[in-house]
Order: sequence, then structure tokens, then C-alpha cells
Amino acid sequence: MTPGPLLWTLALIAGCRAQGLWVSQPSSVQGTEGGSVILPCAYNSTREPRLGSYTWVKEVAGAWLELSDGTQEFRGRVSRARDRSFLRERRADVELRDLRPYDAGTYRCLVKIPTVGAGAGNGTWLQVLKLARSVPMDVKPDRFVLLWLFLRGLICIFGLAAGAMGTSLFYQTKLSRRRKRRVRELQAKAQL
Repeated sequence: MTPGPLLWTLALIAGCRAQGLWVSQPSSVQGTEGGSVILPCAYNSTREPRLGSYTWVKEVAGAWLELSDGTQEFRGRVSRARDRSFLRERRADVELRDLRPYDAGTYRCLVKIPTVGAGAGNGTWLQVLKLARSVPMDVKPDRFVLLWLFLRGLICIFGLAAGAMGTSLFYQTKLSRRRKRRVRELQAKAQL
């Protein structure tokens, strides 16, 4: 149920306002790779709409790619507002799921109300943010990593043991010097 390209071209030339039809959409939205995002679009008209349609297009290299389940790039990832929301609430939102990096770009909302005319939004820039990758808990560490950790632990243990022994030797040497000095002092007193 896509309106003809000539009608939409005229709607875009007319801009946001076409014969009492105003289409508005935010200038930008963000979504995370693998997640979903809603591209909001609202319209207002001078007459109560009883019939109408809307579509979303992505601007790709000077051409339009329809944002729908019928388009290969978006197949199975698009949900549209219900007809009831479109006519009563004047909403033409669309949800795009399972976001991918190539989904980033400018999207336009095109609305047609037969008794009023056609209009287009100014465009919404969709930014797709990279998902922060984390290591799954079920991934087993590599044997090399386990060996490295084991050797690192041994080095730490030997280092602590050597440090303790060094400290012990230091104090023993210090005590030994004190004892020798004390023995010399006692011998010197005994000779007197």
C-alpha cells in the first residue's frame, strides 16, 4: 500500500506543510546495535482524517528505500503504528528492531490524507550505537591462559616467600650483630 513515487516527490517538495497537513518528526534518535528504536512521527491536519496512509523511507545515495517488512534490508524487523493510532491519535510511528550498523541514516515520514493532501517530515537521523561486548560466562578460558595464571601465582608465592625470608635474614643478621656486640661488651667487662 505504498503511494506512488510522484506523489511523495510532490510531498517532499511541499515540505512539512501541504494544504493544511503538518508532519513533524524529531531531528535525531539513537538506538543500540541489536536493540530496537521507535522513529516517531506525528501529523496535524485542518480536517478530521477518515482515510489515509503513511510510509517511511530511508535516504540512500539520492534514492529512497522504503522502511517496511517488504524491503529486503528490513524484512522481519519493522512494526508500524496501528490504523487506529494513525487516524485517531494522528501518529505514524514505526519501530525498527534488531538494529544493525547500516541502519544508520536519515529517515523521512510521508503522510497522505486524501481529503487534505500529502506531507513529509523534515527527516530524522538514526544513530546506531555499538553494543559494548562482554565475555559470556559460559566461555571456558584457554589452557594457555590457565597456565599463565598458574605460573603468575607461583611467582607471586615465591616472591612473597623470598621477601619473607629476606626480611627474616635481615632481622637475624641484625640480631646476630647485636649479640656479637653484647658478647664483646661482656668480655670487655670481664677482663676488667
